[in-house]
Amino acid sequence: MLQRKIIYVDDKVMNLTLFNLNFRDKFDIILTESPAKAIELIKDQDIKVIITDYKMPGMNGMELINTVKLFRPDAVCMILTGYPESDVVMDKTKLFKFITKPFKKAEVIIYIEEAFNLLNIVA
Repeated sequence: MLQRKIIYVDDKVMNLTLFNLNFRDKFDIILTESPAKAIELIKDQDIKVIITDYKMPGMNGMELINTVKLFRPDAVCMILTGYPESDVVMDKTKLFKFITKPFKKAEVIIYIEEAFNLLNIVA
């Protein structure tokens, strides 16, 4: 059985805190404000479920996902953003879900569960 470890990347500390409060009882959550740090953590800890904000300084969420997919092609990646889908440049072949803020907790739990189920199928 795979670990239920996910990483959430967002440059706003308040969003990280809220995400952790909402989901820490169901999943092992790693939080970071830095896409570069996220890449290090994903490499070091074999994390395969990635949730990221889209607009961040230095590297946007899709750029982060593109980088992660180079060394972890089986990763299940989601974007969680306050921007409408029409404002986000994305490669849908690399993206499992696009979630808009404010999110519905129950929906995000379902998406994360689906991500782990998908990993169990391909593992």
